[in-house]
Amino acid sequence: MIWQDLVFGAGQIAFAIALIPALRSATKPPRVTCMLTGGVLCAFALTFTTLSLTWSAATSLGCGAMWLALAVQRR
Repeated sequence: MIWQDLVFGAGQIAFAIALIPALRSATKPPRVTCMLTGGVLCAFALTFTTLSLTWSAATSLGCGAMWLALAVQRR
């Protein structure tokens, strides 16, 4: 594992932790924001996979899934 993989992965974990309050809150960000962010993060995961950055891909996919879950929560 190269150092860049660790840095990208650690950043994604920090973003995921920061997103937990939004997932639990009654007020939600706009749905389009959630969908766009989740989609882009999933695209990043695919790109990281092609670069053999497995940890980055996994954490990016997890963070993207959290944003997509936020998009489908009741408002």
